[in-house]
Amino acid sequence: NTIAYMEGRACLTGDGVAVNGTLLHPGSIVITTGASAAVPPVSGIGDVPYLTSTTALELEPLPRAMVVIGGGYIGCELAQMFARAGVEITILCRSRLLPQGEPEISEALTGYFRNEGITVRDDISYKEIRRTENGIALSIGVNGGRETVEAEKVLVTTGRRPNTEGFGLAEAGVDLTAAGGIKVVRIILLGKAGVQELDRQIRPSAVHVLRLGGKSFSEEVRRAILGFFLLYVFVYAVGALALAATGLDPITAISGAASTLNIVGPGLGEIGATDNFTAVPPGGRAISIVLMLTGRLEVFTVVALAAMLFGLRRAARA
Repeated sequence: NTIAYMEGRACLTGDGVAVNGTLLHPGSIVITTGASAAVPPVSGIGDVPYLTSTTALELEPLPRAMVVIGGGYIGCELAQMFARAGVEITILCRSRLLPQGEPEISEALTGYFRNEGITVRDDISYKEIRRTENGIALSIGVNGGRETVEAEKVLVTTGRRPNTEGFGLAEAGVDLTAAGGIKVVRIILLGKAGVQELDRQIRPSAVHVLRLGGKSFSEEVRRAILGFFLLYVFVYAVGALALAATGLDPITAISGAASTLNIVGPGLGEIGATDNFTAVPPGGRAISIVLMLTGRLEVFTVVALAAMLFGLRRAARA
């Protein structure tokens, strides 16, 4: 048996990992500590018994009214669930429901929720929260003024934060993002993806034969596809360099260009180490939007198809 199981608080040291006073010297360390609810920086939030997506499911009995901070998919799911259970729900969000989705989806969902009796207050800011005799009171900014929303309970659904605190990562020299994630993971993933793609292009044995109508593509078409790949890499590199030129750090620029050009994950919703598109400089926002449109409008797909058709026609003429 080559597996040893230990329970306790682990902490990285200069010599390995310390667990309950025992120092381990592993060849490699894998960090899989998950994530927990991210608490927004609202004045007074630490003095209020707020609920998370986990503790909200333990409520007994249900409150009469509940305020949901955050309009992401978790907040929307829980808001609708509690509303259908008879709780008076008010959703508060700084932009709109499902901000990482299409605006049309957000608009439609807002209409559905309001038809079900759920109050949706979007485009607001969180000012201050405090306890009251009947629960909580949250002060919000609306159109330059202030309003107060009261309820028995408040549910915080403003995202997740990696559980990386207290493990000695920063002390051990591990570079963390502003959200607490490990920066080096992005570089490793991007590097592996790039190596695999280059391997498929360089080694013929690793490339599947491309066929259309039962006929394999000619060498001209294969060269055209390789040219498409190189063009893609070129645009990606230019985008990353342009983002870095706006003042973003290299890690943020690289991951930001990848997420926006490839439309992977949250895209513009969480760009690089900032985890917030609004925190990116104006010039970086413009560059990110151009990269996103380039990928979403399938510009590269059109170029590839055009190259294939051109190559097939040349082969037919030959």
